[in-house]
Amino acid sequence: MYWIFVQFIEVILPVDYYSTMTGVIVDQKILHEMIEVYLPEIGEKFKEIELDSSIFTIPWLICLFTSTKLEQKVSILSFFEVSIHLNMKILIIIWDHLIIEGSVALFKSALTILQLLRNDLIKCDNIGKPT
Repeated sequence: MYWIFVQFIEVILPVDYYSTMTGVIVDQKILHEMIEVYLPEIGEKFKEIELDSSIFTIPWLICLFTSTKLEQKVSILSFFEVSIHLNMKILIIIWDHLIIEGSVALFKSALTILQLLRNDLIKCDNIGKPT
């Protein structure tokens, strides 16, 4: 696993992805726009409750989704109290796509997770518990 992660950092992701964090910030801004375009209902909900998606998308991008505890149900958006089961098999699939497609796989994975959480996210009326 270590050498795969090294490959991501040194070969697959842009040079400035981690060194200056420019790549992460740019990808986060692109992801924010993609949420607006591909998941407009979620994008509108984030605007309505004044939620900046970078709160949870930057950790996803920095850690390449490894920040999610493996084999446990964890809260990805703890302030929403919604969760998704992201186990090692799914993480490996995301990484496989990252190797094949490059950073596009990070966008697809983040959008997929948000789509899976759609119903819970839409129910939120503030940055707190779903109604």
